[in-house]
Amino acid sequence: MIQLRLVFISVLVLGLAACSGSTGALYNPPGGNPPSGGGSYILVPNYGSPEGINEWNTTANGNVAPQYQITGASTTIVSPSAVTTDASGNLYVADFNANAIDVFAAGKYGNVAPERTIVGAATGINGPEGIGVDSAGEIFVSNRNGNSITVYAAGASGNAPPIRTLTGGSTTLNSPQQLVVDSAGDITVADGSPGSILYFAAGANGGAAPTWAISGASTNISDAVGVAIDGSGNVYEENLASSGDINVFDAGSHGNVAPNRTITSSAITFAEGIAVDSSGNIYESDCGATGAINVFASTAYGASTPIRTISGSNAQLRCALKPWIF
Repeated sequence: MIQLRLVFISVLVLGLAACSGSTGALYNPPGGNPPSGGGSYILVPNYGSPEGINEWNTTANGNVAPQYQITGASTTIVSPSAVTTDASGNLYVADFNANAIDVFAAGKYGNVAPERTIVGAATGINGPEGIGVDSAGEIFVSNRNGNSITVYAAGASGNAPPIRTLTGGSTTLNSPQQLVVDSAGDITVADGSPGSILYFAAGANGGAAPTWAISGASTNISDAVGVAIDGSGNVYEENLASSGDINVFDAGSHGNVAPNRTITSSAITFAEGIAVDSSGNIYESDCGATGAINVFASTAYGASTPIRTISGSNAQLRCALKPWIF
């Protein structure tokens, strides 16, 4: 979606002076990789000056500066689209236009170089829009332009080929976007066109069909851009762009089923992804005229007003993309 966003975005110069590489509290303590993230901090990729990753406490509200950032020329970040952490607190950034995955060591922030980068023709990375890491350290990437999910060995670097690739007609993958991976390596992905949530069991490879899907007219899913799973297994899906409906499905829902509830809001101007904290609050990334993180209460239903919004010049968000809570 990065290339399409250029239609909507004029570059806004915020005058950020990039920090030198430092060691600090960024993504500490490590939060692991449960399906919902679930911790006390939110990481948000920002596309548009300054490109990079912003971090706040999940209680942040208003026009507040990030507690920590990874941004600057040394980071090599061009167009960050998604972010995740592993059990050691290392941070993984999907870079859409660079067709790369940048890995930053735990505790590093500012204008710091990645510890390693997965990039090159052999990787099969093609427009990455989602990223996850399982408990074994394997790295999962959803490739929007490649209609595929590629999986890399723990510690992969450089022009490393994937150890598994999901692609082809039986997978039904078509513009896959945000994904979540549980500790066992099971994959749940928001598939963009015409819109569905797909689940692949750990180890799925080649043209394997999804184990189950949520799709069809009753689901209210249209051009799925975001997905999250809470600690009870409930599935949260967000539709792309100005509609921005957030559909919540009960744990175990499959097929052409209606959501348990749907959240709409005038605060959503260009939806880009979601995350859910351990209390069930929903964090929605927005890439409208100004970037924002809209937070909706766990009980939100129907037309809703955010309980908190991170936005404004101090927040240094131009286009907020797929968030991660840890």
